[in-house]
Order: sequence, then C-alpha cells, then structure tokens
Amino acid sequence: MVVGTIFGIAALSAKSSFDDHPTYSKADTVHNYTIASDVGFGAGLVLLLGGTMFYFIEDKDEAAAPQAKHKSNPAARVAFEPILSQQTRGGSFTFKF
Repeated sequence: MVVGTIFGIAALSAKSSFDDHPTYSKADTVHNYTIASDVGFGAGLVLLLGGTMFYFIEDKDEAAAPQAKHKSNPAARVAFEPILSQQTRGGSFTFKF
C-alpha cells in the first residue's frame, strides 16, 4: 500500500509537470508511475487480505483439542501448476486450507 501511495504521489507530480509542458517523455513517465501505483495498491491489498485471513483462520482440530499432537500437514498448502500448450502458456496457483 505504501508503494502504491508513493508512486501515486509521484504520478500526480509528473502529471502536473506534463500539463505545464507536454512531451512524449513526460507522458510516458506519468503512465509508468500510474501503472506502478496500481500494481502497488493491488499487491498491497492482496497481501493485506491474505495476512488477515491467515490471522483469523484457526485450525479446527487444535481449537477442539488443545492437548492433541500437532498435525503433520500444514493448515494451508500452496501449489503452482504450469500450464503449457501450443496456444497457451501460464501458470496456476492453488491454495488449499
């Protein structure tokens, strides 16, 4: 969120400079700063929501029997699966709780 705010302020400053003396270079600078700001806010929001979710979710087995032995499997699992074909390339993240 901080990165998004910093680049947002920089984008506003660059836009003011562009409005005074428009050039292609200044337009590119404004565009790059706004993209960095959007990515910063998006990543910050995802990390904030993920952290909040992990903070408030508790393992039901541990809550029911606090003396029970800790499970060998983690409460959450993350897996990455590549997707490759002749037309498509990419990947998929899977979160299991």
